[in-house]
Amino acid sequence: MFTWDAEKGELAYSAAGHPPMLLLREGRVSSIEENGCCWGCSLQQSTALTNRALLKGDRLLLYTDGVIEARMAVRKSLGRNGLCKLLAESAGRRLKKQQT
Repeated sequence: MFTWDAEKGELAYSAAGHPPMLLLREGRVSSIEENGCCWGCSLQQSTALTNRALLKGDRLLLYTDGVIEARMAVRKSLGRNGLCKLLAESAGRRLKKQQT
């Protein structure tokens, strides 16, 4: 779950055990490890959200473990490092709006 406050430039989220989000900022990729608890793993669930400031130009990548475990044509797993590399390569590229 996440919400975006455009006025503050702040993301409030709880990833609930999903893989860490990846943040592309100024050409560098970092991992956002603070992601809340894994739903269903504790009797005392928390719905607390974590806040993170995002800057203009930041890119945030949310993904599932299926993405990094997927096999590529050469029968090699993409892995988290491969996903980070693809994200870093997107720096400086313009995002295209998808037609609906």
